[in-house]
Amino acid sequence: MAAYSKYNDYVRSKIPLLSAAFLILSAGLLLGVGQAKEKAEQETATQEKAEKQEPKKSQKSVIGATAVLTEPETGFELKSRVDTGAKTCSLHVEEWEIEDEVENEDIRKEMKANIGKKIRFRIKSSKGESKWLERKIVDYAIYKTSEKKERRYKIMLKLRWNDLEKEVLLNLNDRSHLEFPLLLGRNYLRGDLVVDVDLDVSERD
Repeated sequence: MAAYSKYNDYVRSKIPLLSAAFLILSAGLLLGVGQAKEKAEQETATQEKAEKQEPKKSQKSVIGATAVLTEPETGFELKSRVDTGAKTCSLHVEEWEIEDEVENEDIRKEMKANIGKKIRFRIKSSKGESKWLERKIVDYAIYKTSEKKERRYKIMLKLRWNDLEKEVLLNLNDRSHLEFPLLLGRNYLRGDLVVDVDLDVSERD
């Protein structure tokens, strides 16, 4: 009995130590769980912030090798050929006239002097209708061919394809010998359109 009593006394003396150890262990586990949870929340917040800051990739529309665009001011539909090799667009005009036009034997000097002036030009729709438009000359280009030098004034003009409307730089040109009055260059395609040659409007007409 004496030995059993001593054993009980020994066990009772160790209970506070065991309780303290259990509390310390529990606190450590809770602290570890709390730190892990806090770290996970921080990582989630960082990921969400990065996703918000990352620019969203816009879905580009697909345009065919040929397409029909609209000039918004006149509402004219213009058959166009898409040319990824062309830097800018080119539009056929029936005729043009420049306000207070400067004339010079040197074509380059003449065209440079007319930059900033208003130019009136007549365009024709796919249905044969024609109307005059007026814009400001912003630049010019001279193209040499085997026969002559072609001068082309450049303007800014809005063009619409489906829901995409963009104002782009284009040159005014005599394209009467060509099937498509409008040449659609990279400056209209850039950032919004990719070309699929299987989608050809002319083949369905």
